[in-house]
Amino acid sequence: MPRVIRELVNMSDTPILVETDSGVRLHVQRRGRGVPTLFLHGFPDHGDVWTNAAAALADGLRCWMPDLRGYRHSDKPAAVEAYRADALLADVDALVTALLAESPGTSSVNLVGHDWGGLLAWIYAGQHPERVRRMAILNAPHPIRLSEALRNDPLQRQASSYMRRLAEPQAAARLAAADFALLDGLLHAEEGTVEPEERDRLRAGWQTPGALAAMCRWYAALFLPCDDTAADTDPLQSLTRRCRPVEVPVCVLWGERDGAFVPTVLENLAPWARRLEVHRFTNAGHWLLRADIHTRTAALSVLRDFLQPDRPSTAAVSPP
Repeated sequence: MPRVIRELVNMSDTPILVETDSGVRLHVQRRGRGVPTLFLHGFPDHGDVWTNAAAALADGLRCWMPDLRGYRHSDKPAAVEAYRADALLADVDALVTALLAESPGTSSVNLVGHDWGGLLAWIYAGQHPERVRRMAILNAPHPIRLSEALRNDPLQRQASSYMRRLAEPQAAARLAAADFALLDGLLHAEEGTVEPEERDRLRAGWQTPGALAAMCRWYAALFLPCDDTAADTDPLQSLTRRCRPVEVPVCVLWGERDGAFVPTVLENLAPWARRLEVHRFTNAGHWLLRADIHTRTAALSVLRDFLQPDRPSTAAVSPP
């Protein structure tokens, strides 16, 4: 049972620490009132990536925005094994448990994930449909579809070549070199906006002692052997083997200029998300919520309509 280190008092917006069963402490920002909603970030962000979204959605949603393990204010285990899929999913479960404890009488949460956070959300919602009310995914392919693309599509293999580089022992030093030039370049590789204040917060997270090395351990753990099978032959094996079909309503929001994932990962999702709608945004890339103001507003409108209380259940895939 996770332990909330700072007491939950009157639905306060004060940040808290949630301690998992393994003793890892996760820093969580909170905002808003309403349906409990857990936001899971990806690389190289932290919980602040959801700040503007939470401000727009706070009327009707109780938004929890953790720094995942290894990131910024959360604990940073030193062992690569501490970043295996089971540990990451256990963190999600601990956060869900703590969020539900703050919302008496509620048995399920909304789950929102981007990039790595989206991969974990796909798996968690399949494993725990009773704990997830609805799930929204922003530019994060289903692990099964990504694994298939890595096997069959040379463009996806090329786009995903960074995973091996981030798994190398010297990866953190390379990311820190020249005043975080590689990370800055990553964020500015697509059209969009990283406001100066957000960039300063991101850099402060990267500068946190041990953070860059811990962030890279997420990728190093992908290449650890799974039982008797070498994970090196399929770095996503530790994720795909845990996937189950998702029974709850799923909304996928996708920036079509994504340089990390090929468009075909959106195909053949029906077996894995039986109540699915897909919204494509032609003027956005991997960081949909950093696109132009018109696109961001449209994406937030989709999220609000999908996550709000008492919305009719989704029954089919929407047209692209």
